[in-house]
Amino acid sequence: MTQAIQEHMTNEINKAVFLKADQALSYGKVVQVVNLCRKLGVEGIGLMGEKDPNAS
Repeated sequence: MTQAIQEHMTNEINKAVFLKADQALSYGKVVQVVNLCRKLGVEGIGLMGEKDPNAS
C-alpha cells in the first residue's frame, strides 16, 4: 500500500486523498491508513461515506 500511495502522489500538485471503506474494515485499519498517508506527505485526507438506503 505504501508504494501505491507514493506512486499516486508523485506528480500530484494537490496532495489530497479520499478514503472509502465499508463496515467490514475495522476503525483501527482506517486509522492506520490515515496515519500512513500523513507519514507519506498527504496534506488533505477526506473520508467518504455511503448514503444509508434505510435513512429517511
